[in-house]
Amino acid sequence: MSRRPFRRRPAAVITGRLASVALLVLLAAPPPAVGADQQKRPRRVAASLSRYEQDVLRVVNDMRADAGRARLTVSPGLTNAAELHTARMISHGFFEHEAPGEAAFWHRIERFYPSTGYEYWAVGENLAYGSPSLDPDEALHEWMLSPKHRRSLLSRDWREVGVAAVHVESAPGEYDGDPATVITLDLGVRRG
Repeated sequence: MSRRPFRRRPAAVITGRLASVALLVLLAAPPPAVGADQQKRPRRVAASLSRYEQDVLRVVNDMRADAGRARLTVSPGLTNAAELHTARMISHGFFEHEAPGEAAFWHRIERFYPSTGYEYWAVGENLAYGSPSLDPDEALHEWMLSPKHRRSLLSRDWREVGVAAVHVESAPGEYDGDPATVITLDLGVRRG
């Protein structure tokens, strides 16, 4: 299942665009801009997030804690998967869980967050974009109004997270050349 979270227009009109894959994503303060060199497969060995990505994680974890759920810890593998996908979406002008011609989203995530050696492995992905931007509290509010998005954010299963956010002044394709902030939140759990 695949979700398309809402898009915010400059006139402050929020239009709902929800579909379904495993989950969704959040926005916060301005994310870093993407350069051509960042559009290649990332190789993050430590889980370091930009301030914007940290804000996304803070909003998600605060909401989870308020609901009695475990806080998520940052996974370098999930973050690498999220970075790759976010960079591809923004550079190629699509907003989907799979790049055109690509297999299911979880195949991409598994390259960075392997299931080998574990008895239990599960992943989810939440996507969001705003034009020109979107406040994290507004995004969280809208997602919590959607029963599917609410369930995904409040799932007791998830333990780890990868966050990637990119902002560009003019994005192609689905983004109509407008400024866009695109975020990928990859969620995972491995046991045994």
